[in-house]
Amino acid sequence: MVATLPTWAVLTCLNSILRGAGQAITGSLVGLAVAVTMGIPASYALGVPLGMGLTGIWLGNAIALVVAVLVTGWVLYRVDWAVVMRTV
Repeated sequence: MVATLPTWAVLTCLNSILRGAGQAITGSLVGLAVAVTMGIPASYALGVPLGMGLTGIWLGNAIALVVAVLVTGWVLYRVDWAVVMRTV
């Protein structure tokens, strides 16, 4: 669990940047989509069928967090900051 804290910190920073750019809903949708499509299935698959138990559940969560950081980073990379600055 503690090993996922740096990933949470990075994701929180990225979501805060999105919020500052006026795209808070985008960060929320990325988090929801990754949790539903990656986090829950990976946690279940690792925890139950593969028999890893609670460790598998946490590992599935960690995988989803890494994917969320990557997707959110990609979204930020694609932001047109010139447009954002004109709307401020």
